[in-house]
Amino acid sequence: MARIILEKTILKNARVRFILELLSVFIVGLVVGIVFLRPTKTTNGPPGYTPTPSGQYCIQVITQAFNPQTGDVVDFPTPCDVPKGWEVAPAGCHYEKVVCVIAPCKPVLICPTP
Repeated sequence: MARIILEKTILKNARVRFILELLSVFIVGLVVGIVFLRPTKTTNGPPGYTPTPSGQYCIQVITQAFNPQTGDVVDFPTPCDVPKGWEVAPAGCHYEKVVCVIAPCKPVLICPTP
């Protein structure tokens, strides 16, 4: 009975129908915003960054490091990913491997001249 009254009177009114459609779009947008666009959960750090297990926050910047024991040069995605004991290249510098004929040699640190 109530459905018949709703269909015959309220839904035939264009203004009421427009308001109901607008309200439904708003509700769907609100649900999508709450579910998908909520900020990441961080504590005491900048938004969008997640702490490492030690509680440290890392910026996403490629960090080149050199392993003095093996001579390997590796690009890591963040400074926090560099293992202990590795030497990190200073900002603006990079390591370059050189070929040695007589003995194995360490990579050379290349920095721009001031």
